Amino acid sequence: MAQLHLVLRLLRRVSWHCWIFLLMAIAGGTAAHAQQTTLRMLSPNGGEQWVVDTTYRVRALVFNVTGLLTFEYSTDSMATWNLMDTMTAKTGTDTILWKIPNVLTANAFVRVSNADGSRRDTSNARFSIVSEPPKTVRVLTPNGGQLYQADSNAYIRWTSSNIPSGTFNIYYSADSARTWKSVGSKAVQSGLDSIAWKIPNDTTYNAFVRVVLAEDTTVRDASDARFTIRLQITPSITVIYPDGGESFKPDSVILIQWKAQDFNGNLSIQYSVDNMVTWQNVGNRQVRQGVIDTISWRVPNLPTTTAFVRVSQAIGGGGGGGAIAIRDTSNRPFTIQKLPDSLAPKITVTYPNGGEVLKADTTVLIAWNAERLNGNISVQYSVDNGGTWMTIANRQGRNGTDTASWRVPNSPTTEALVRVGSATITRDTSNATFTILARPDSLNPKLKLLYPNGGEVLQADSTVTVSWESKNITGTVTIQYAVNGGQWKTVATQATQDGPNGYRWKVPNDPSTSVWMRITTGGGGGGGGTAVRDSSDAVFTIQSGPAAEVTLIEPRVGRRLIGGTKTWIVWTSLNTGGTLLLEYSLDGRGTWKEIQAVQTIGGRDSIEWVVPPDTTTRGWVRLRTFDNAAEYAIGPITILPAGTTGVDEPVVDAISSLAILPNPAASRVILRWQQKQTADVTALLYASDGSAVATTPLGSRSAGEQQWELNVGTLRQGTYLLRLQSTGGWVEERVVVVR
Repeated sequence: MAQLHLVLRLLRRVSWHCWIFLLMAIAGGTAAHAQQTTLRMLSPNGGEQWVVDTTYRVRALVFNVTGLLTFEYSTDSMATWNLMDTMTAKTGTDTILWKIPNVLTANAFVRVSNADGSRRDTSNARFSIVSEPPKTVRVLTPNGGQLYQADSNAYIRWTSSNIPSGTFNIYYSADSARTWKSVGSKAVQSGLDSIAWKIPNDTTYNAFVRVVLAEDTTVRDASDARFTIRLQITPSITVIYPDGGESFKPDSVILIQWKAQDFNGNLSIQYSVDNMVTWQNVGNRQVRQGVIDTISWRVPNLPTTTAFVRVSQAIGGGGGGGAIAIRDTSNRPFTIQKLPDSLAPKITVTYPNGGEVLKADTTVLIAWNAERLNGNISVQYSVDNGGTWMTIANRQGRNGTDTASWRVPNSPTTEALVRVGSATITRDTSNATFTILARPDSLNPKLKLLYPNGGEVLQADSTVTVSWESKNITGTVTIQYAVNGGQWKTVATQATQDGPNGYRWKVPNDPSTSVWMRITTGGGGGGGGTAVRDSSDAVFTIQSGPAAEVTLIEPRVGRRLIGGTKTWIVWTSLNTGGTLLLEYSLDGRGTWKEIQAVQTIGGRDSIEWVVPPDTTTRGWVRLRTFDNAAEYAIGPITILPAGTTGVDEPVVDAISSLAILPNPAASRVILRWQQKQTADVTALLYASDGSAVATTPLGSRSAGEQQWELNVGTLRQGTYLLRLQSTGGWVEERVVVVR
């Protein structure tokens, strides 16, 4: 151990110049890297299993890239590539939505490239396209490191997904997973599940549990690491080093050693230099059963003959918080030596050092000289002659003359001080107090809310301008409102400037005759950190907006569906402002079961639904808002047994075979499609984020080939979704607009 301490001291003393050069090189490399171009695939990046006909997010990390990004996919180990989508590059994480093609493969890749192909990146490894989500099970506890007493009671917990039915068999092993004994069985329950377990009367440090699907034994999982079973548990901690009588030099590095056993949780390692009156934190460690554990400690420059270390477990998982349950301390005190003045670190504050007069909101440089520093220091100030201290900056200590920029707070006082250093190294304080003068009132930050300011009547879902005036405030303000004296709800955080300011606010459907608004800044103009705030002078009113409306279009009354097959649920919504709930009933609306909660975007929308494997002539489908403000149900619907053939459903799609030419396009495109029967047709155009761009009725179209010209010259560059909608269905294609 003495040899290790000697090596550590030698490394510390001889290698600082090397460290300085290394840090300079890293800093230079970082600056150069900031100018580099980055284009990297994030997802999918290898190992995923994505399901056909399901939409996923494809993500790429982008920096210093301009123009169009092209996303492509391959299903044959990159032998060939297919266009997925394009978008305009923007710095950050760029995302597109990709509906997985019906091509089953274990050799799929995705790549992204810039406009000229000079930068591109591909998934790091292959991923799979599968016909259905993979079955998974994962053991949660015990999952490694736990300690159990024999004959006690515990629970084995796991989580599973995409397993509709079956049985899980649960096992445990006492010999590092070589042999397994049964714990029991349990019917599959999707999501979290558990089974009670009577801990066996075994003594082992090599216990594992595993959960196996009986119907498919490849679906299994076991504890990630071993856990322990003991016949007798006696929790204990033993401090090994330093344990009393040792003598250490300040700034040397030692390894505090201890042994903990027979309990789980975290440990706190601390030291005292005042005979255990007060304790300072060294660090935290997780319990490692029955082994000697260590933590590195740089001995502070606090000379004493009454130093101790202690290792403890606190109820709640950490030292210093909660009641101490188990702990041990050095058996006797040890010594921290006093360095000779010629070797001791030294800091001397040179400005402000007493007698100066500083103005609030001005910026000054706190200055000091340092010798033989090794570690972090803190720069602080006090306005009450050292009674309390506030931090200005924390930094790595440097030898020689050093400074820290300080914006003087608006805290008038004649008892100001600054200090520089660290309680564990050394520090120095101004030799005498100095003065801080108050900020003139003309420079104080001011904020005044102008609208809404009381008495207004606002219509829900309308858009108004929240307006205010500010002075001597930089940065941002936060706009909030509250209803009936309740909690404040944030509207926006907005940049502000001297003079009039405004923010366009869509009034929420939160009706009340007692609404307040306030606007707040936490910066106080940079002087002292006090928030500046103004509220409406009186309450104002929000009137309820138009009624919510929902309408189900598909499935239609009388439809005959086959259990286990897929069908589309189609609906329209208006003024719902949030999430809708889709449900179905098998008993003529007696009871309802959830299909899916869907986020509404307004207008027409749809999801694909897997018809339940049930048989009924009394089926219904329902769409409603969560607060039941709007509801629409369709029925009766017949559900036939899975595998039924010969079901003759009427053809409802009046159009097919949509083609868009040219594509990409800059000005105009021609739409050509096949009209199966005479019907009214409407063209709907959506942006890549799902928002509606345009709706154009095309009137009645007769059977046969049809076409229509669309002007895209006024659209911004990007990818759009064009949908032709007719009786009972639609066709859609993407159109790329370029500039």
